[in-house]
Amino acid sequence: MQLHPSYRWLWGSKCQPKHNVFFWLLLRDRLNTRGMLKRRNMYLESYTCENCILQREETLQHLFLCCPFAKNCWNSIGVLPPRTANPEVAVTRIKRQLQVPCYMEIIILMSWSIWKCRNGWIFDNIPPTVEDCRGSLRKELLMVVHRANHSLKDHILQWLEQM
Repeated sequence: MQLHPSYRWLWGSKCQPKHNVFFWLLLRDRLNTRGMLKRRNMYLESYTCENCILQREETLQHLFLCCPFAKNCWNSIGVLPPRTANPEVAVTRIKRQLQVPCYMEIIILMSWSIWKCRNGWIFDNIPPTVEDCRGSLRKELLMVVHRANHSLKDHILQWLEQM
């Protein structure tokens, strides 16, 4: 079976295992979004995205790429979210835009930060903001610096300075 290179990039990243597993679930469309819960016949009062006013069903594509909140988060780091339903293709297109050796860590941790902001709003009534998302990304990337080799560490720190 031929696997998309994004899986090799994922497991080669220096992110924490919890971030890698989270992103693996995202790639495999196994993350418990409202759309996933609906497909599994779980009753919720609403299946729409809580991060935006578009009233669209909260699917992986919407939550991480199409939602105005997610778009603003990606735009804040200079990435134009790709218009594709395939997460593997999205990773490849974002990689091309970033053009830095630490691209996978950035992709994983931005997705994680969007997820954390979404969960903060749903479970703790903390309104999602792009600044909070960027702050979370920055904090998580600084943690990766401790796990990365010297070369990757320098690239992450340089990218953070430009952010």
